[in-house]
Amino acid sequence: MQTFIGLIRSIPGCICLLVFISLFLVPTVLHAANANVTVGPGNQLIFVDASSGNSATTINAGDTIIWTFATSGHTVTSQFPSFDSGFVNAGGTFQHQYNTPGTFAYFCTPHRSLGMTGTVIVQAATQGSFSTTTLDLGSTVVGLKSPGKTLQFTNTSNANLDVSGLAITGDFTQTNDCPNPLPTQQSCNITVFFMPTTAGPRTGTLSLASANATPVQLSGQGISSSGSFSTTTLDFSSAFIGTTGLSKQVQFTNTSSSSLDVSGLAVTGDFSQTNNCSSPLPAQQSCNITVTFMPTTVGTLTGTLTLSSANATPVQLSGQGMSLIPTRITRPPIIRVGIPSSPYFDPDIARREKPLIIVIA
Repeated sequence: MQTFIGLIRSIPGCICLLVFISLFLVPTVLHAANANVTVGPGNQLIFVDASSGNSATTINAGDTIIWTFATSGHTVTSQFPSFDSGFVNAGGTFQHQYNTPGTFAYFCTPHRSLGMTGTVIVQAATQGSFSTTTLDLGSTVVGLKSPGKTLQFTNTSNANLDVSGLAITGDFTQTNDCPNPLPTQQSCNITVFFMPTTAGPRTGTLSLASANATPVQLSGQGISSSGSFSTTTLDFSSAFIGTTGLSKQVQFTNTSSSSLDVSGLAVTGDFSQTNNCSSPLPAQQSCNITVTFMPTTVGTLTGTLTLSSANATPVQLSGQGMSLIPTRITRPPIIRVGIPSSPYFDPDIARREKPLIIVIA
């Protein structure tokens, strides 16, 4: 280090400054990845890629292939793109950078007719990535929409990226908050939903071709419904806290071809139910369910009526709880009756106190 410092001090000022800039201020160039191929290993007339173990090499645009010659008497020659290593001695190397996506052939000139050929598959450089490569949306009744699951996409490139081409296939849909273009090194959220069109396993993909990103493999299970309610909503309007409000009736029908266990009829919230359903309920038969609303608090109250054994669409229940306690007491202004002999007595405005007015919300 001292020798280096002495050398710098011996250089005139301007030259010293240039040396300093070149050594310390010029940013380091980041090189693309390399792939390695062996030429003629074991005196065989073949090219062997270090990763694939055969004559095909897969790289990204901008990557470089380095051919190492295990034996002499060979060349690495390509017509498109055009290059030729010439004959290289054993232990020598030759390299070429591929910048254009596509599939390209090369060969050894003296042994081409003997099958000494290779292939380079150049992929477009990846410019972004999803936060996962698989997403399972679980089980959903055919025709219904599942809750969404969210993943992220990140622009890993050094430029703004067009993300308008987000594409999804199968029984899946997506919404996202991605600005277009997506700024460099920024991420956005994508929410995926599942709505099966048929029972059984369902698959799809989420992709963005402009980023050459690895697609997300989507999966879900469609399940059949064995029955249905006659409505999907019941509104009970208003009722006072602690009192029994209106009762409303809904029908359930076993739409399957066999008897169905309906003992699992369940209701949630400030609601209760009674029914005349026999369990099991015969195929294609219906029964009546009476739902009653009994609020326990003030405000909008909700619940559901379900039968999990049928995978039926639940009935959404709602009602408004009201209070019996006065919420406001008002009293008209009191104008006391004056004494007739008083100079302040006015018979036109004289009146007695009125009773309290109680307003119940």
